[in-house]
Amino acid sequence: MDLGEVQTDLMNMYWDGLGADGKPLAAGQYRVIAKGVDGNKEQAPASFVSSIVAAVGRNGNDINLTLADGKKILPKDVVQWVIQ
Repeated sequence: MDLGEVQTDLMNMYWDGLGADGKPLAAGQYRVIAKGVDGNKEQAPASFVSSIVAAVGRNGNDINLTLADGKKILPKDVVQWVIQ
């Protein structure tokens, strides 16, 4: 998927779950590989994956976020909050 020219800031991208042929792909785990070109030099930008926060809990004084896949993270590890 070519995103064309982008800024060097955080940008959002959405994948609709369709393959190159336009047909839905099977449920499962997929990997995102991002690469960019700055002038003539190829670079690997940082990439992040979004998730729905399924629950907010507390462990002692710490707040934990439980993501849709069951993974627990700390609020300090969130790069961007999006309200849907």
